[in-house]
Amino acid sequence: MTQYGFFFDQSRCTGCRDRTVACKNWHQLPAGPFKYLKVYEYEKGAFPTVRIHFQWIPCYHCEKPVCIEACPVAAISKEPKYGAVLIDADKCTGCRNCYEECPYGAPVFESDWMMRIPSITLAERKCAQHAAPVFMYLFSWETPILNGKLKATHGLELPFVFDNIGKGLITGLGETQSNLARNVSETWISFARSGVPNYERIPDWPPYDTNKRATMIFDAGCALESDPFKLERLAWNGIKPLDMGSMGSTGRSMVF
Repeated sequence: MTQYGFFFDQSRCTGCRDRTVACKNWHQLPAGPFKYLKVYEYEKGAFPTVRIHFQWIPCYHCEKPVCIEACPVAAISKEPKYGAVLIDADKCTGCRNCYEECPYGAPVFESDWMMRIPSITLAERKCAQHAAPVFMYLFSWETPILNGKLKATHGLELPFVFDNIGKGLITGLGETQSNLARNVSETWISFARSGVPNYERIPDWPPYDTNKRATMIFDAGCALESDPFKLERLAWNGIKPLDMGSMGSTGRSMVF
C-alpha cells in the first residue's frame, strides 16, 4: 500500500493558524470554534531562556491506525491509493473510542458543548436565584446558503433579530425568512419592553424552570417544547470540556 504524508517543519511555524482557517474554508465548515485542524501552543525552557513552540495536529494518516481497530462499527478505513485514513460519517455513532485511542487526539466531533450546554447551565443558575424570569430559545432554522452546509450556524439568528435579512448573504430571501424575521424581531422587542418575550404570532412562552424546561423553537414554524433533546442534555452530565477533542455547534441556544 502506498503511504503519502505531510511534512511539517516545526522550526518555521509561527502559530499563525492560516492553515486552520484554510482547512475550515475548504470544507465549508460553519462559523464558530469548530475546526478539523488544530494548532497547540506550549512553552519549553525556563526564564530567561523560554521558547514558545507550536504543534500542528491534523490526522496523521498513520501506517497502522489504532483508530480503525477501536471503531466498533467499522466507520474508519484506510484507502489503498494514498494511504489516507477515511471516516464514514453515516456509520459513525459518536462513541469517541477513536479519540480515546488516538495518541495525537486528532479525531474531531461536532457537538452542543460550545453553545447549547453552557446556555442551559446559565438558565439553571438564573432559575436558582428566584429573581427575574428566564426564557430559553433554540434557533434551529437552517439557512439554504451554500447548499445548506452552514445549517443553523452560530450567529445566524442575528439578521432575524434586527429584521434585516436582506442586508447580508447568510440567510437568503423568501417568505419563510421574512415570516421568521418578523416573529423573532417582534419577540425581542416585546422582551425589551416588558421583560416577557410573548408575541401574538408565537405560542405562549412561559419562563424556563428545571422541571418543564420550556424552550421556544424558532424555525419555519415556531413551537414551544419541554426539554428538547433531553437525552443529549443528560448525556453531557459530568463531562468536562477538556474531555473532548474539538467541538462546535449546529444549533443556536440562548437565554433571555
